[in-house]
Amino acid sequence: MSIDIPIPSSSGRAEDAGTFQLKREEDGDNLLSLHHVAVEPLLAHLDSQLILRVFGSLLMERRIIFYAENLSDLSSCVQTFMALLYPFAWQHIYIPVLPRALLTFCCAPMPFVVGVLRNCVAEIQDLPLSEVLIVDLDEGRIVLGIEEDDYRVLPPLALAPLEKSLVSICKTFKRRKKKKDSRIQRENAE
Repeated sequence: MSIDIPIPSSSGRAEDAGTFQLKREEDGDNLLSLHHVAVEPLLAHLDSQLILRVFGSLLMERRIIFYAENLSDLSSCVQTFMALLYPFAWQHIYIPVLPRALLTFCCAPMPFVVGVLRNCVAEIQDLPLSEVLIVDLDEGRIVLGIEEDDYRVLPPLALAPLEKSLVSICKTFKRRKKKKDSRIQRENAE
């Protein structure tokens, strides 16, 4: 992918201006592209507003703790959020599933994204946490959060279509899941 970016000339005349080419390698087999990510668990657990809020907090490099009962749901959702940052990459501490022995790490003063199992939540809530966003994936809610809606940092021209697309994707997913669940129930009843 390449984009030509105009460079202003010192004379101020448009005909004297040059261009600068910004290039990015093609995605190819890059593990950060969304081709290798299962977004279904994320859509099943969180609504569009919560996904946007967490996405904004990631962009603002906040401290974020996700928790869930199921290990595969937890790791899948955390990994999906990391992939959604593409073409950006999280440059800070990232531990999809933090072991119980390292829970005090959640008090670290730098940005991080960690996932913990639900049975560790009581221990985390006893820690002296500040400016941490805690997301309960099972309940689809924020347990502890920062007051600002970080996703509002996105330009309005980008935010409106993003919100609209995300709402549509979430509705479509939930509708398909409901049809699938009812079909499975009918098959089991027969």
